[in-house]
Amino acid sequence: MVFGCGSAGTTRESGSGDSSPGTDAGYGNGSGGAPGDDGGTASSGNVRDGGTVVPVKHTLNIRVVGSGGVRGGASDCWTKCQQQLDDGQTVHLVAITQSKFRFDGWQDDCSGTGACDLTMSADRTVVASFSWVARITVAPNGTGSGRVTSSPAGIDCPHQCTITVGIGTPVTLKAVPDADTTFLGWGAACSGGTICKFAAYGDQTLWANFEVKAQPTVSACTATAPPAAPPLTQYVQSP
Repeated sequence: MVFGCGSAGTTRESGSGDSSPGTDAGYGNGSGGAPGDDGGTASSGNVRDGGTVVPVKHTLNIRVVGSGGVRGGASDCWTKCQQQLDDGQTVHLVAITQSKFRFDGWQDDCSGTGACDLTMSADRTVVASFSWVARITVAPNGTGSGRVTSSPAGIDCPHQCTITVGIGTPVTLKAVPDADTTFLGWGAACSGGTICKFAAYGDQTLWANFEVKAQPTVSACTATAPPAAPPLTQYVQSP
């Protein structure tokens, strides 16, 4: 049996299993399907789904190590997050620090310690690392004056008297008194001479005691009275 079909004049016998381009379920309709109309790929990186243009998305994976967060993209992230962002979108990421912690830097698709700008041309992964820190403060004390420096660098007191270091960091402080001053020693974690060494396991304040040197005693000068003048003898000439 022969069935007429299609404007192109093609024919098909039922049960033959052959179909012309654009036929539906084995029966030709002569119209032909346009590429991309049904499940095909459209231009500009978008996918057509049943005639609806759907933007391509990429995944931004964020992981936070330590106590802190990452601001940017769809929302702030404090532990481990995933965000679905548009293809070509630029994301500005900033580290969020908290008290007693410092930002150590980015890893994977970001680097350094400043803000990070990512273009979402593919899936991206960033890791933000934070570490616990100790705050070391030197407090000059006494009537004298002097200078205190540190290793690691950061303290140059009395101008800059505080440094922040990672927990467990070895710290060395050195006191140098001015010429008219004597260094009497440290308070708190140190004692003894001008060099103080310790490991920073928490916030600490150390007093550097400077005292003005005692001035030498000047003995009083006793004035000696000059000897008394001899009495004047008056001579009278006889007439």
